[in-house]
Amino acid sequence: MSRRARRIWIAAGIVAGLAAVLAVSAILVLRSDWLRGKVRDRIVAEVEKATGGRAEIGAFRFDWKQLRAEVDGFVLHGSEPAGGPPLLRADAIVVGIKVISVVERSVDL
Repeated sequence: MSRRARRIWIAAGIVAGLAAVLAVSAILVLRSDWLRGKVRDRIVAEVEKATGGRAEIGAFRFDWKQLRAEVDGFVLHGSEPAGGPPLLRADAIVVGIKVISVVERSVDL
């Protein structure tokens, strides 16, 4: 095997190894509690920004394979009085997540 061919094989092995490390790292991040918390916080922030109210989430599940979140016990408070019923109460909500740009951190809910 020539010197040039050996260098090409070494470079290809390094690229393949880096791709494998990147793929494993991405899967570990997608399955982490850290990302789950970020998704939960982002959903609450987007709902509050869109409605001007205050949102509460009970149970929260995130499916990283399908990029969807399931929320149980969703409550949205508007400008109602302190003792009054909330603006919206839902037993369960399913939110689909679409990644628009990883570089710009742009996500659509």
